[in-house]
Amino acid sequence: MKWLFILAIVGLVILKNESVSFACGGCSKAWAQEKADTDTSKPAVKDESKVSIKEAYQCPNCGYEQYKPGQCPMCKTELKKTKVARTYKCPTCDYSQARPGQCPMCKSDLVEKDVRYECPMCKTSDIKPGNCPKCGMKLEEKTKPIEKPKHH
Repeated sequence: MKWLFILAIVGLVILKNESVSFACGGCSKAWAQEKADTDTSKPAVKDESKVSIKEAYQCPNCGYEQYKPGQCPMCKTELKKTKVARTYKCPTCDYSQARPGQCPMCKSDLVEKDVRYECPMCKTSDIKPGNCPKCGMKLEEKTKPIEKPKHH
């Protein structure tokens, strides 16, 4: 009779979408982490690990960018070495990550975006989050699509 009562309680808990675990503490923690990693009911959390910092070479005239040194194929100007911040965002939902791929929630291809952190007051920008060096306000994340320069 006790077993039937216990099974009924376990069944009610499972029906309410609660988790029941009869494993050791280590296994329970691993299972809980795995469940959290695969839970798609929550929106993606924004953090700096979703942004990658890369070395790039940009044309000072037109903004053309590539990841190796050389000349701009359009202006023939020597490309300048710089650091850029990139993220890859899902066009359907708000998921983002630091590398190319597909959204794990909706399977859309992720789109590469340029990331800048800008001061809302004095418009100072940086590729890393933090506070404005001029006024001390927190820098806000701004993303924009990578645009291909157009020449006549």
